[in-house]
Amino acid sequence: MSNCIIWKGKTWSQGRYGYLYVDGKTISAHRYVWENVNGKIPNGFIVCHKCDNGLCINPDHLFIGTHKDNMQDCSKKRRLNTARQDGIYNNNAKPHLIEKYKDIKHDRDNGYTYSMLKIKYNIKSNGHLRNILVK
Repeated sequence: MSNCIIWKGKTWSQGRYGYLYVDGKTISAHRYVWENVNGKIPNGFIVCHKCDNGLCINPDHLFIGTHKDNMQDCSKKRRLNTARQDGIYNNNAKPHLIEKYKDIKHDRDNGYTYSMLKIKYNIKSNGHLRNILVK
């Protein structure tokens, strides 16, 4: 798909999506465009990209659907990595923690809390632990 209109403002998610501030709130750029062109997004729905470019804000490239709809679209276009996406295979897993995966997993299975693991392995974020330990 061509004719993407690329967001040039601030980005998050490793530069994959744009955002802006509206009335003191942060909103995704593509959601902002959708609502300005089509109206409020119904509860339980998300704004998806036909073009698969998260920085695109072309209203013709956007559609609303559920998370399930988005995953089905992703799978249909073969964008979904069918390899295991949890634990050490998660793209957000931290390399220095992957090396210690067995030790961290062993400790967690033996009653260590996230707080205890963070101290023992010098980890600042529960999210980093989740990305390693997800089953």
